[in-house]
Amino acid sequence: EEALRQSEKRYQTLAGSAPVGIFHSDAQGRGVYSNNRLIEMTGLSQEQTLGFGWSKSIHPEDRERVLKEWFNALEKKLPFRSEYRFKRPDGVTTWVICQVVAQTGDSGEILGYIGTVTDITESKRAEEALKESEDRHRSVIESSPFGFAFQSDHKVVYVNPAAMKIFGASKPEELIGESIFRLIHPDYLDKVKERISKLIRGEIEPLMELKFLRFDGTSIDVELVSIPFTYMGKQGTYAIMQDITERKLAEEHLKQANIELRKADELKTKFLSVVSHELRTPLTPINAQLQIILAGYFGDITEKQKKSLEMIFRNTTRLDRLIVDILDISKLEAGVMKFNMVRSNLNEIVENAVETMRTQAQNKSLKLIFKENKVPELTVDKDRITQVIINLINNAIKFTDEGGAIEVQLSGDSDHACVAVRDNGIGIKKEDQERLFTPFQQVDSSYTRKYEGSGLGLAICKRIVTYHGGKIWIESELGKGSVFQFTIPYNYKNKEEKTESNLFGKAGKVLEKGA
Repeated sequence: EEALRQSEKRYQTLAGSAPVGIFHSDAQGRGVYSNNRLIEMTGLSQEQTLGFGWSKSIHPEDRERVLKEWFNALEKKLPFRSEYRFKRPDGVTTWVICQVVAQTGDSGEILGYIGTVTDITESKRAEEALKESEDRHRSVIESSPFGFAFQSDHKVVYVNPAAMKIFGASKPEELIGESIFRLIHPDYLDKVKERISKLIRGEIEPLMELKFLRFDGTSIDVELVSIPFTYMGKQGTYAIMQDITERKLAEEHLKQANIELRKADELKTKFLSVVSHELRTPLTPINAQLQIILAGYFGDITEKQKKSLEMIFRNTTRLDRLIVDILDISKLEAGVMKFNMVRSNLNEIVENAVETMRTQAQNKSLKLIFKENKVPELTVDKDRITQVIINLINNAIKFTDEGGAIEVQLSGDSDHACVAVRDNGIGIKKEDQERLFTPFQQVDSSYTRKYEGSGLGLAICKRIVTYHGGKIWIESELGKGSVFQFTIPYNYKNKEEKTESNLFGKAGKVLEKGA
């Protein structure tokens, strides 16, 4: 008896200090003992848990189910196990798992039941949070316009509606379990196999374009990114894809349109070169004859005749300049312009260009100032760089009112020489400056514009400077004047050694002859 009392005391101590709820009931299921942890979980007193009072702690929504399971287990003499909620008197709800085993006598009769109640509230909350997260992500994937497909062991294990649409499937079962290699166009099969191997090894693969085979046998262009993941203990990948059929068609149309545009541009260049040459050919003897007549070689002419001939000469000269510009821009665009690149003194080139334009500036009562800083020799085509400088000075003279001033400045740093042409003329709006270097573009392109010009000069300047490895730009403010500047590197080797036959064949020879 003493040993029995000691044993009961030990087990009561163990039960009282156990971290799980422990209870004891008789053979009919009436509670006869509850430990402290169970009382804490239910919020009931020791007395309230006795008899069938323990059932009052079960959440009302679970009570009917749990009691039915409990009495069913008693009737069939089976172990009882159930998950349900306690609702304490203070309103706190606790999720628990209850397990009960029968206590039997020496002859096997059931004397009562011993059960444990474990608090699983935290794990339940984590489970619910995980389920909510999974439902949320599933909803996003299911409604996504991008196709999602998971594969493991080279077989499809999941597809969303967008992916089914890409493959032409009506339900997921048509794709799940299918070999992914059967869905790949043969031209891309090896690339896909290599890609999957790299992904499983942990390598990152970039965005890929490929073709899938649809259920109706047609192919479809897709853009795809793949990411490795583990599915049921096996390595796999999931792919995010989108149908790019329309984009590929648009790219093909654009490519074809570009080809047609290039052809049209080539035809335009050929046409301009041929027409310009044919126009210039008769102008040369016309101008020569006009100069002879004006010089009096064929006898005296009246003042009225002289004015008329001078007007004709000015316009034929203007037409000749326009034709020269068209020839130049055509040759530059065709890549057949010949450049005679030699080591040159830029100081001399700029000074000579300034002196060439001095008379024209004086005729308009403009001051033409040259500010010189010595710069190292550099490799240039002297005639072409002179053409650029004269063109910039000519523009400055054209757009500067009488009595104004034009300053040409030469400077340099460790890598580049810089030529700047500054005037205090009419200036140019910011929005108009961007199109100045585009062929046939002028600030005022109307038929009634005040200033003459073809809109080719600055475009030619830009191409010549670019060929030399330099840059040209403008700084201007409306009503206050403009500064055109260009730079040329001291040591630059143009790698584009184009010949007269590399682009246009006979057209190149026509251009060369026309020059």
